Amino acid sequence: MNAATPPPRSLDRDLVASYRTIVTRESRGDWDALRRRVGCAATLGARAFLEKDRSAWEVVQLAELRLQRRGGARPTDVGDVAVLSELYRIEESTIALESPPPNLDAEAFCSFLAEQIKVHSSADGELASVMTRGGLSTEDWMYFGYQWLPTAIEFTRTIALSSLSVPRAQARLMYQNLYDEVGRGDWQRGHYVQLCRFLEPFGVRVDDEDALLDWSTPEALALANCELRMLWHREPGWGLGSMYLAERLVPSELGKVREAALQMQLGEARMAFLDEHVELDVQHGEDWLGIIRDLLVTPDDQRIAYNAALQRGRAQRAAWESAYDGWRHWKQTGAAPRVPARELGDAVAGADR
Repeated sequence: MNAATPPPRSLDRDLVASYRTIVTRESRGDWDALRRRVGCAATLGARAFLEKDRSAWEVVQLAELRLQRRGGARPTDVGDVAVLSELYRIEESTIALESPPPNLDAEAFCSFLAEQIKVHSSADGELASVMTRGGLSTEDWMYFGYQWLPTAIEFTRTIALSSLSVPRAQARLMYQNLYDEVGRGDWQRGHYVQLCRFLEPFGVRVDDEDALLDWSTPEALALANCELRMLWHREPGWGLGSMYLAERLVPSELGKVREAALQMQLGEARMAFLDEHVELDVQHGEDWLGIIRDLLVTPDDQRIAYNAALQRGRAQRAAWESAYDGWRHWKQTGAAPRVPARELGDAVAGADR
């Protein structure tokens, strides 16, 4: 098994045309082109989310990720914003909102939320089991590394974005989280640098988007997109519920990865990424829960945070499960499940990617 160029995939013309239209920026003031972009987004979104067309859904994941990334996860281009808003609107129209028990005070709601998110942990899943049993090759670890990348490399940015709608008194805890993320003043201890150092022996090219798209499962991209979709809302509860779940589950999930990685004797420097997350994110999770306790006291706000945690939790569990299923498929067939980024890239070579 090797990291060769993936085999090509066939796509129907409508998908290619829709993708080309929605990712190609219109000229300033070209309102007809803008309407075409949004119309194509509506058609593609309906096919992906209402008709549950898997191929269309994968194209949407690629489009959303690229539109967000070229805007630094804070897009301001009118067309990009309109396309993303339309895709998010259609997706969310298919998601039934759930309600926590009524009449919970802030303390009781936080206890309820902390208990509910446990079911989304993948620490007891098949992937964690395979990893901790040992015997994986360097290329196996490369494959798994690419599954974590879509969210890991943007995590610091999403913490920063989550803080924008939170009062300073509570946001200070998020700033402390950011300080930890960037190494507490020592960039070599920054989590991005530590991530690169950990993944380097496995051949993972952290800043190579083409490689990421060749290897990451569509569900891994969907998790990154879910995280950013939560931050599209103006209410802080969406970001708080989503990010709390992420911080709360990191110690148990990455604890399993750490247990597996210790068998390889990578050395202290390469293990620092896992060591720090298993240790620090316990406190980070408590900090995020404290912000929720202080700010989200109305039933509407609590309902938002609860649904954000549920949606993020389901996406995160799906990403871990797809990593295991995708790894098995790759081992059996030599082809890793992926979005059709290469094929669509060729089709829109003239677009602003």
